[in-house]
Amino acid sequence: MGCGATKDHAQSHAPEMEDGAKTATTLGVVDSECSEVKMDDKELEAQQEALAVEKRERALTGLVARLNAAVSLREMKRYAEALAERKAVVAASRDELGPKHKVTISALGAAGISYCDMEEYEAAEQALTEALEGQRAVFGDRHIKTAETMYWLGQAYYKQGKYAEAVGVAEQCLQVHVRAWPKGDPQIASAERTLAKYKKRTLSRRGSPRNTDLQAHDQ
Repeated sequence: MGCGATKDHAQSHAPEMEDGAKTATTLGVVDSECSEVKMDDKELEAQQEALAVEKRERALTGLVARLNAAVSLREMKRYAEALAERKAVVAASRDELGPKHKVTISALGAAGISYCDMEEYEAAEQALTEALEGQRAVFGDRHIKTAETMYWLGQAYYKQGKYAEAVGVAEQCLQVHVRAWPKGDPQIASAERTLAKYKKRTLSRRGSPRNTDLQAHDQ
């Protein structure tokens, strides 16, 4: 009686044991599938990242090639075409590489030079000011690229009659050249001549009859 009851009891629990084993097996399969899904997600993420890097590199190569093409256009004195190409590169580079990328900054500086070529000095000032800010952040105040942008910004100021601003940026440009080149280098001499020209115009404006009359009126 006792043994039969024990046997019956074991038999009655056998389906439960089987169900438990099936559940455990099912859970194991689910865990395995989850791991595979997680692995697939990681692989997909890695592939997407690799594609993004490849796309960025292609964009970089293409934008640099367009900037070089614009240099050739400028050398051929096709200033309007050079400006159009540089403006397009600025827009594309902002979108694809970001506003603080070196190519974007270089394109802005190049566009500023082209604006000067086209005698659009207000637009040149805007582009060169932004380029100079970016170059200072990336290269520092003492880099030759920064000095080149300072020179052209000085030109943009000068052509607009902003002589004091032109003198200020020309002085900074000269300081960069003095640090970068040996004494007597032509780059230093050129920067000195530019600064002297700006200062002369500033002094002549201060001493002009019109300004003298204005000063007397103010007093």
